Amino acid sequence: MRDAALSRATAGVPLERLGVVSYDRAGVLAFSLVYVGTALGAYALGPFPVQWLTQFFLLGVAGLLAMENRLPAVPGAGVLAVLLGWAGVVTFGRLMTFPYGVWMPAGATAPYPVYIALRFLGLLTFAASACLVYWLLREGHRETLLRRIVWTGSLGAAAAVYIYFAQVNGWWEPSRTRMGTGGGEQSIEFAYAFHRALGTFREPSHLAEWLVLPLFASFTYRGRGRHLHTGVMAVALLLTGSLTGLAGIFLGLLGALLLSNPFRAGAMKLTVRLGAAVAVAMALFGFVAVGYRGKSANLLQVLTDRVVPLMEGGLGQSNRSYVLEYVMSRPIPFVGEGIGNSNIVFANALGSPVTASFISLYFNTLMSLGVVGLGLVLGLLALPVVRMARQRRYRTDPELMPLMAAYLGWLVMFGVHSEELGLVFGIVYALLAWEAAGRPLARPAAAGVPG
Repeated sequence: MRDAALSRATAGVPLERLGVVSYDRAGVLAFSLVYVGTALGAYALGPFPVQWLTQFFLLGVAGLLAMENRLPAVPGAGVLAVLLGWAGVVTFGRLMTFPYGVWMPAGATAPYPVYIALRFLGLLTFAASACLVYWLLREGHRETLLRRIVWTGSLGAAAAVYIYFAQVNGWWEPSRTRMGTGGGEQSIEFAYAFHRALGTFREPSHLAEWLVLPLFASFTYRGRGRHLHTGVMAVALLLTGSLTGLAGIFLGLLGALLLSNPFRAGAMKLTVRLGAAVAVAMALFGFVAVGYRGKSANLLQVLTDRVVPLMEGGLGQSNRSYVLEYVMSRPIPFVGEGIGNSNIVFANALGSPVTASFISLYFNTLMSLGVVGLGLVLGLLALPVVRMARQRRYRTDPELMPLMAAYLGWLVMFGVHSEELGLVFGIVYALLAWEAAGRPLARPAAAGVPG
């Protein structure tokens, strides 16, 4: 009786006024902090890269929510659980047969146990970010999350443009405190005819990859200045000169169109708007891009010089040819060497002083977890695409195609750049999986959650 009376007396009162923790509000804030942290790839706090700290923070948040029984099962959770189990069995099973730690490259930034733990951290943070975002979507925070993604992407792009000019003109910029991807000091010049934007990341391609989600999300943004958000991100992406990012944008949109009716009004509107954004960005690129040593900053010429050999000779004519040669020289593994172990073996074969990357999720999974692991990953990646493409709503709702394009763009980039599922893709996965599941809601959004 007393509990029932208390429930009636407090009905409709915001949780904060009752002294109860608003998990929704804390979850949205945690997501915002995590997403900002993903953009700070060039920085470290002491010996710890900011992106590592972001991953640990995310796992802590997900762990607390799991203890409160608030994290729902993301579509594909069963496949992901099997994948994690298989990765553990293969990796530690292989370690029982060969001491991979003795092959750690001299320039490795972490000892073998830490390195392996960090590789598993990538898989775990993919799962944690997917669960966190899926939970917030079910709680009714779709618009809030997309708004945060767009604003963070826009601010990251604006910072990249400023840093671009700062590096050219000697202006102040935040000190880049993390080791470069080559194992030494971070490089800000690359083998291009023009200076490339890399923003708060260690490489231009990392910035381009990160911008794919917020750029496409800006096409679903309903607030003021949405064209400005799209424009600044498009300019920053072009300034990276990243073929990976541009291929992800183009092929992602093409795939999303082919899975839908490309001649319907919504699809045409998205295509025209993206084309207009690229045209404006190209014009601005011509004004702001800085050529090296008097060379012309011609993006089209640079891209043509890279694309034509690929079209004529395939991946073997790219700067990734050494990866393809190595994979083709090895027998197709059924089991694989294990997460991280395969990279150590690859580095040893190359004679590399630093741990080698396969620069491809598909090659990395094949060599690490064999045919079984690759099949699990491909099944996981295909699940939301198949479920969404089969729905009539996908062919009628104009807000779904940009998310599909962002997702497919990541699948393209997994082939030529990213070798781990990772935190950011967990967000992309959850967004599309939630839409493919029919936008399930647990309850209306809590009062007082910031937009």
